[in-house]
Amino acid sequence: PALQGDRVAVVAFAGDAAVVCPLTRDYGFFKWAVQGLSPGSVQVQGTLIGDAVRKIAAEVFDPREKRFKDLILISDGEDQGSYPEVAASVAGEQGVRILAIGLGDEGRGSRIPVSGFGAEREYLSVQGGEVWTRLEATTLRRMALATPGGRYLHGATGTFDLGTLYRGLIA
Repeated sequence: PALQGDRVAVVAFAGDAAVVCPLTRDYGFFKWAVQGLSPGSVQVQGTLIGDAVRKIAAEVFDPREKRFKDLILISDGEDQGSYPEVAASVAGEQGVRILAIGLGDEGRGSRIPVSGFGAEREYLSVQGGEVWTRLEATTLRRMALATPGGRYLHGATGTFDLGTLYRGLIA
């Protein structure tokens, strides 16, 4: 109900980025794409946020259009050398506004859940060891501030309603 005629897309990223759903008004397909996201949605592991932002600016959004380009970035903010703040600044020059939602714990970090709940919960593991991540809020804040009207929201380890975010910041 919040998406009233707006086009939406989904880009999954880790060590590379993949357009899972191109810009569309087909909200059923969009929802299906979001529900299908998992750590296996991209082939290369790691985190290159800057590369994802560059891909979105070049392949998802029309670089000639300077308005109505909001990127909701949901991430822990960890990056492995892709210069995310520079990518955000370049995207901002193309009219992209980044609304960054930081997930995770800034202090001790947390495991990455992939399925199940409670005692049945499973966590991401690589070569037999559980993967831990720590929220890098500073990176996400700087990325958001590098774009016109960008905002950072602290999602921590809880839940949040993207519909409320959309209605309050984008619509």
